[in-house]
Amino acid sequence: MSTNRYQLFFLMVLFPAVWLFSQGVAVNQKGALVNPSAILDINTQLKGLLIPRLTNTERNGIYLPAKALLIFNTSNSRVEVNTGSPPEPTWEGIVTQEAHYLQNVTWKQGGNFNSS
Repeated sequence: MSTNRYQLFFLMVLFPAVWLFSQGVAVNQKGALVNPSAILDINTQLKGLLIPRLTNTERNGIYLPAKALLIFNTSNSRVEVNTGSPPEPTWEGIVTQEAHYLQNVTWKQGGNFNSS
């Protein structure tokens, strides 16, 4: 009787551990399986992804932010990613191609080269 208890306990502990570490999570309304290369697979045609929204002060208060941590900075209304290391974070805004183009075509304070 005692051996059966140990076997049951072992199965109860082992089975969930194998299940938890062997797959990602799929979030969708169709019951689709997760892509095997993803830890999180989100698929929808009607909704978006809402990432954490933080002020500069709140962002700077994150203890050892992971490299590639993504936030929306409400102080400057931009998506930012930590490109530094956890002990020395470097928060950089993700710039769209349009914003990059507009930055390059505006008049510069020191003048513009090759302007006619």
